[in-house]
Amino acid sequence: MNYNDEDTKIFELIEQKEEEKEQKQQETKGSKEKNKKDKINLKDRWNKFTKKQKILIISLSCLIIIFLVIGIIFLVKGNEKLETEVPEDPKIVIENKNYRYEDGNLILLDKNDQELGTYKCKNKDAEKCYVAYNSNEDELDETKYIYPTGEPVSTQTPIINDTYVFIYDNNTKTDEIIILYNIKENKEEETYSLVKKAINNDSYFIVADTEGNYGLISITENGIAQIIKFKYEYLAVADKSVQELSSFIAKTNDKYIIIDKDENVLSKPIKEAIVGYNDKYIKVVGEGGIKRVYDYQGNKILENECEYIYLVDQYIGIVKDRLLYMIDEKENYLNVDGIELINDNYDKSYIYDENDKLTEISHAADISISDNNIVITIFGEDEETVHTINILEATINNKLDYVSYIDGKLYFYSDEEKKNLIGSYSCKNKNTITDENS
Repeated sequence: MNYNDEDTKIFELIEQKEEEKEQKQQETKGSKEKNKKDKINLKDRWNKFTKKQKILIISLSCLIIIFLVIGIIFLVKGNEKLETEVPEDPKIVIENKNYRYEDGNLILLDKNDQELGTYKCKNKDAEKCYVAYNSNEDELDETKYIYPTGEPVSTQTPIINDTYVFIYDNNTKTDEIIILYNIKENKEEETYSLVKKAINNDSYFIVADTEGNYGLISITENGIAQIIKFKYEYLAVADKSVQELSSFIAKTNDKYIIIDKDENVLSKPIKEAIVGYNDKYIKVVGEGGIKRVYDYQGNKILENECEYIYLVDQYIGIVKDRLLYMIDEKENYLNVDGIELINDNYDKSYIYDENDKLTEISHAADISISDNNIVITIFGEDEETVHTINILEATINNKLDYVSYIDGKLYFYSDEEKKNLIGSYSCKNKNTITDENS
């Protein structure tokens, strides 16, 4: 049989294809046989493992798969976050009563929250740069502003006349340097180690210089004026609720005195710390918590182990075992039977919650003079009770030896000074005393 060249080419191609097909089949057969052998080998190897080894291999495999899945999830989330994040750094803004901290700057505000100016912090930290707080160093018998724990509420110094402000700006939270800053002129006026508002008036401030010497300054629209020189070891006002300054507690040469704002010395020096005073008496606390009362001439009027002392004009109230007794300057009792107090908040206390919101006003007693009576109001949880002590009775009793008449009761003593009580008699017919000679 004869074929032309074209037919010959076709048959050659067919034979070539058949050969390639047969070669592939052989390769596939060999691969299958190899896989079969591999499977047999793997199975044999697996069967050779102990039960513990098999469990360990399965556990490791599961852990690898779990970590791979978690990694993929975090990678996806990270990419989503990068796509949504704003490239600019977010601003740190902290709002406060008279300023706003914003990225290392104090934006100072007036009473209507309008911006007065800016102070650039040296320390870019809201806890190290802020409008300074009044010092809580005083341990006086005065109105308290506290939290339920008894810790004093920290109050910030005001911005004065929209011009001056006390600023704390230090490397640490415990440094003591305070800057008096002029907002309008953008400059530091003075530096101090302590500041506290003297009274309920934005003009007067007790400050200590950088060496720890105390003085008094006045800040008005006319500028800064030195009222009391920096020469005292301590300076305080006993009643910060008043509007006008009259006198101060001062410490000099390691003793305490009362001075006025012209630095006139009003009292004799006393070793014990003064914790309160009025126009007639000075009360102190000595070692061991012993409370004493002096007059301005340095004479000791009262020395008593009591819980608290009230000064009311020319009379003194003492608290023993939560019972209140009123005495005069000669330590004669105006009431022999003590008046029971419901609580022991002898200093009036304003109690605030953690958000600085007033939640409670607590007060043990309020004592005042009205006509010829000492009026004592006792504060309970839900009610108030009022007691009166007739001052005229006390005046007459001072003229009597061995006996006193108090509120319808006769008291008998074994001594002329009436210190040792031996008995009493409740009168059926009470005396009506209208003047000191009745």
